[in-house]
Amino acid sequence: MPHTSHRRPRPSAHTGTRTTKTKHGRTLLSSADGWTHVLPSTYLTTASSAASASASTPSPLASLAPLNDALPTSTLEPAEAPPHTTDETALATHARYVSRLRDTAFWEATDRQIRAIVRPSGPHTTATTAVGDDDDARRVVIRKAILFGLGSPTGLCRGGMVDRRRVSGWQLAWFVEVVRLVEALQGHPLEEKLAQEPLYNAHDIRLHKALGIEVLDSPEAFERMTNETLVFAPGAEREVLRRIFEGDQEEQRRPVVFVGNLMDGQEGGGEEARMKRWELPRFEEEDESVFWGMGIYWGGEVERKVEGGGDDDD
Repeated sequence: MPHTSHRRPRPSAHTGTRTTKTKHGRTLLSSADGWTHVLPSTYLTTASSAASASASTPSPLASLAPLNDALPTSTLEPAEAPPHTTDETALATHARYVSRLRDTAFWEATDRQIRAIVRPSGPHTTATTAVGDDDDARRVVIRKAILFGLGSPTGLCRGGMVDRRRVSGWQLAWFVEVVRLVEALQGHPLEEKLAQEPLYNAHDIRLHKALGIEVLDSPEAFERMTNETLVFAPGAEREVLRRIFEGDQEEQRRPVVFVGNLMDGQEGGGEEARMKRWELPRFEEEDESVFWGMGIYWGGEVERKVEGGGDDDD
């Protein structure tokens, strides 16, 4: 699988924190508890300067102290929406993201790949029912869709230090459009469309409700997952990935399609090695970082290759 042969940076023995530069110039901050953060290019420079100015005898580790303070704790507060935010502006912003997304080569490639994965079927078809030709029989059936770890599309986190509204907005638009396409291909609505994210504020929850998505508290979304579920986990941390993939097929609690980033050090218990993979193409029209490193993993044996994105890997 991609990325798995790369040498992983050695964590600091003092902090349990490591930083890594990506090929796109972004900085990844990883802590001992499994959280990984994409930081702006100026963050380490700013933190290092502040630490050096305040310390009488600076040490090589001093620049990481402000970053440790910003790492997640077990209790996360909902993101704080700016005063001008309303439910109407949140929905209008989402509509703009959807409109712009549909007019991109990135979405065209995604559309073709989803059509190659999902079996066009009626409401009574099961995952083991042979429908039509052999190509149809190898495709998957999706009954539920769950969104994990989106972040807040309307609010600021960590006391205003973290603003993921744009990234979350694009990712929510992509999820909604994928669900719409799956429903159109299968000819009926999905049984459930769910989301789980501790950072959601009241505007986020009402926005999801307007889009037909039910917001759940952890761990309910894990418990509602079945082997006919599409899971999109754009910001999932290691523990979330473990929970997604910890069920076995007999329990019927592993997703049939997973979309996210299973990089070195964040594997889903090796499950990705037994799934097909298609790498999402670059989102060049808007912001490559929004879907950077993500792929679509699925359990069906889809043999058709689709142009416009990455290759299928065994």
